[in-house]
Amino acid sequence: EYAVRVTLAAESAPQTTGAAAVWTNLTDVSSRTVIDDFQIQSLPSANNIWSLIENQDFSATTNRIDVGGVWASLPALWSSRGSVSRTQSSYLIDGLEATDPYITGTPLFHPDPEAFEFIVHRNGRHPASSLSPGGTLDLVPKQGGDRFHGALGAYITAPGMASDSVPTRLHDEGLHERTRLNSLADYHAQVSGPIVPRKLHVFASFYRLNINRDVSEFEPDDKGTVSSALVNLTFRLGPGSFRLFWTGQAVHHPTLGAARKTPISATLNSKNLYNVVQAVWDVSFSPRHQFEFAAAFNKGNIHSQFQGGINEPHGEEVFRRIPTGAASSAGRSDRTTAVLRGKGQSLFGRPSGLRHRIDYGISLRRAASSTKEEILDNIHLHYLGDVPFEVVKFRTPIDHKEESFETHLFVEDQILFRNLASFSLGVHVASARAQAHQIGSASGLEGGKIHWLNAAPRLAFALPVGSDKSLTFRVSAGRYYFHLPLQYLTYGNPQAWGGLAYPWTDGNHDGRYQPGEEGELWRREGPLYAGIDAELKRPYTDEYAVSLTKVFGGRVFLTLAGFYRETRNLVETLNIGVPLTAYSHVDLYDPGDDTIPATHDDLFLTVYNQDRETLGKDFFSLTNPDSGSRVNRYRGLDLTLVKKSGSTVFFLTATATEAIGTSSPGNTEYENDDGVIGALYDNPNAFIFSKGRLRFDRAYTARLGVSFSLPFGFRLAGLAKYYDGQPFSRKIIVTGLNQGPFYVQAFSRGVARYEFNMTVDLRLEKVIPMGGSRGRIFVDAYNVFNWALATQEYEWTGPEFLLRNATEVQSPRVLRVGVRYEF
Repeated sequence: EYAVRVTLAAESAPQTTGAAAVWTNLTDVSSRTVIDDFQIQSLPSANNIWSLIENQDFSATTNRIDVGGVWASLPALWSSRGSVSRTQSSYLIDGLEATDPYITGTPLFHPDPEAFEFIVHRNGRHPASSLSPGGTLDLVPKQGGDRFHGALGAYITAPGMASDSVPTRLHDEGLHERTRLNSLADYHAQVSGPIVPRKLHVFASFYRLNINRDVSEFEPDDKGTVSSALVNLTFRLGPGSFRLFWTGQAVHHPTLGAARKTPISATLNSKNLYNVVQAVWDVSFSPRHQFEFAAAFNKGNIHSQFQGGINEPHGEEVFRRIPTGAASSAGRSDRTTAVLRGKGQSLFGRPSGLRHRIDYGISLRRAASSTKEEILDNIHLHYLGDVPFEVVKFRTPIDHKEESFETHLFVEDQILFRNLASFSLGVHVASARAQAHQIGSASGLEGGKIHWLNAAPRLAFALPVGSDKSLTFRVSAGRYYFHLPLQYLTYGNPQAWGGLAYPWTDGNHDGRYQPGEEGELWRREGPLYAGIDAELKRPYTDEYAVSLTKVFGGRVFLTLAGFYRETRNLVETLNIGVPLTAYSHVDLYDPGDDTIPATHDDLFLTVYNQDRETLGKDFFSLTNPDSGSRVNRYRGLDLTLVKKSGSTVFFLTATATEAIGTSSPGNTEYENDDGVIGALYDNPNAFIFSKGRLRFDRAYTARLGVSFSLPFGFRLAGLAKYYDGQPFSRKIIVTGLNQGPFYVQAFSRGVARYEFNMTVDLRLEKVIPMGGSRGRIFVDAYNVFNWALATQEYEWTGPEFLLRNATEVQSPRVLRVGVRYEF
């Protein structure tokens, strides 16, 4: 986004110095990261987009530290700035939606980063065309040209190229293994060129990933394969063009769910298929008026099976989540989205006066999901340590379907003044209608339907200052609305899953459940025992931002930016079957972190004992509890320095984040996230110390990336990343109450944090000219210093807590050799 101001001077005008052209860069690097193909090829990027987000994006934080692509076959979860739920992250292909519609926040494809010309992550200050407050990751595919080009590449980590060292301190803490790569083979092939010169061009690529992980305390090796193909046809049609695009992937994980202390029986044999088809027609009615018609269809077939020969039902040490027996469930889910979109841009005004750039558009989107799921023997067995205490009974197989239809309208007018100041005003109007195919509930409450109509205004002002207009002040405000996950429609659907939890007496002490060993019903759980509030409101975020951007010579950009966000109308389940009046207060004494009574950190808590006559009467309403008072807030400050010039890449970014919100108990991205439906309003014990720092709030982050040429055809590149520790809380297990064992949090999350995470990656490359083509040979080293910093720590009350022992750490150093031939 550039504006140019041209001044023409007559020879008879002595007051001027002659003709001049002043370029002003309108891109605010504090709200957008652009990673082009040159940067992907120049830095040690581990060849997957989630490593790019983790290491090269200016603001996003991921849920994992992925050293050298050890988890490359599995999507990461991420949040822009740590300021918004990971469920609001969006994936686009050339501007068209390709996000999983059922759970949102994950892609309905598995991208090959080398097939895309550039990747754009917009993390704030979204244009009116975007609705959600989450980051939008837009992948723009490569296109063919009038000359034939191609590339063949292979990237190999062979056995023995990953360290297997475990520091002595980790042995002392009880960790004797680190998850590491056994091997990785990554193959790419690309070709582009004319089919009909100047009329029809093609770009095609193929990608194959074979990965073998040694997951700590898991047998056997954890393997994964990804096969991907992509074809992009471009037809030149006079002043416009027509593009036909397809990409598809087959992803196989024979032991999905492999983790520390997990038996192979508790994993799944997973096979996923993805297909994305797009058709885009760009037409230019005149130099000042362009329009685009587009259609897209995305389909994901997500299938999983229990491991063969397994006949033991799923069991779990319910607090430390150590599984036994079979996986918790298996099945298939088919998810589709279809999009029709028209958008245009019109320019009005004269260069010497006021100018308008009007962006406008409409899109229609249909999403559907069909799920079949089963639970082995229809029971889950729960243990406290090694002691059986609970059995949960289910009714499967289940088969449920959900669908939604959305209409989006947007218009935005950017007014550009003669001094290159700009004022932008826009609005996005969104209508969403969603329902389950089978609707009804025993309670008689209306369920299975959602209808939302919302308007999201946007406002922005930019003022370039100085004689060369190289310093720009920006201020903006906007409202954004959350995505509608089809998962919401399972609430109130009689075909959804539901469980009945009973105390398990295990009278013969054999650790195996036999019918008749269950006691009286403790509780009901799951969306089967729920309904959707007819007045359910759409969550929204208000964002305010201010920034200063300085453009130096040599394409160097320096930005300092501040962001403030407030999120309201968050969706949760509210247990209306067992109200707060069904609980009595119980005093609980906790000796604190040091477990020593009568010291400074002792706690006196109030927990809640459920009345016996209300046990098993749970019924949940999907609603907006405390919508008038529950406000999650984010404050952030970003400093970004970027240089992209010729053969040099350089960026240095730092962020300071404070994301405070109320969320369900727990420390993971599946609990401490305000966009995830959890236990927050299901019982009063879940509300103890529920307000604190959210999962993706890493407080302080920094990233440094550099790539530059050396003599004799060599290139040196490096990446360094720092994440502050993840916020967490100590957990206290409470027993002896009517509703059975549960845990409460001992303090707000953020009072304590895990150890910080840091990695340094390096690449040394040699370019070999070969006439009109060239070869490239490089060596990557990931986590060069082999840091074994904690990604999880012991979180339970006891003597071990004060030691802050690691329960999971970063993967060790990995070496990779790559060769690439480009013609």
